[in-house]
Amino acid sequence: MATMSFTLTTETNGNTVDHKVDIKMADLARYDIVRNRHGFPAQENGQFLFMVLVSYCSLVRTGAIADTVKPEDFIDTVLNIEPEAEEEAEPSKSKSS
Repeated sequence: MATMSFTLTTETNGNTVDHKVDIKMADLARYDIVRNRHGFPAQENGQFLFMVLVSYCSLVRTGAIADTVKPEDFIDTVLNIEPEAEEEAEPSKSKSS
């Protein structure tokens, strides 16, 4: 599975912060929940919104932003988002007996 990463710049109260966001499966699942809960369009109909919301999910998961921040409020802080080049993840190695 390819990994997805973004460089995201936010501004809150005049403070600009650059985030390196590495998306995990948990973030994609949380994105589906957030998208459905708030009535946001599917990824195919809102590519930029998808990138911002899945980044939001990752930042909440990692504690970089509080889970009390509403998605709509987070969207208002985003100045820029750029996808990183996708890398093919190495297959996990299982131990055999």
